[in-house]
Amino acid sequence: MKILDNSLGNPKTLYTKVNNVMDRKQGNALPDTENIEELASTFNTFFAEKIKKIRENMTTSPCIDLFDPSIDQKPINLLHQFEPATVEEISDIIKETGVKCSPADILPQHLYEENICNLTPLLTDLVNLSLSSGSMDGVKLADIVPLIKGENLDPNILKNYRPVSNLTFLGKIVE
Repeated sequence: MKILDNSLGNPKTLYTKVNNVMDRKQGNALPDTENIEELASTFNTFFAEKIKKIRENMTTSPCIDLFDPSIDQKPINLLHQFEPATVEEISDIIKETGVKCSPADILPQHLYEENICNLTPLLTDLVNLSLSSGSMDGVKLADIVPLIKGENLDPNILKNYRPVSNLTFLGKIVE
């Protein structure tokens, strides 16, 4: 814990070192505020209202009963079973996409990278469990981060932001 010992008495240095070890990056422009909880609530309300307006403006198509024999429709292939993913397939996906983590991950990126050979069989089991159960519960976690649309825009105007979902490493693999 020599890293921490050198930071005693200097919280800024300590936080910087902890953020580096945990692979947390800093530097997103946010509106001026004294109360970060209030800001998070304001962004949540703003984005929720934005989504609500988008949904209200969308046209809905009538729902078709896939099993109604009176409706003339093309045959639809429903997925009743699937071949489980193999360790090799998950390994190929990881090699192709790389190891990218979010703050919601249980391990920092460098630990995934250093231990990926040992973790791939476990990740494969989790992917297959998620797919076979048809559930993303506990897998599809994300941090929603407001990202300013342009560096020249006023950070105090909420419409200058868009929500970005930072999925966990496992969520990205399943997706």
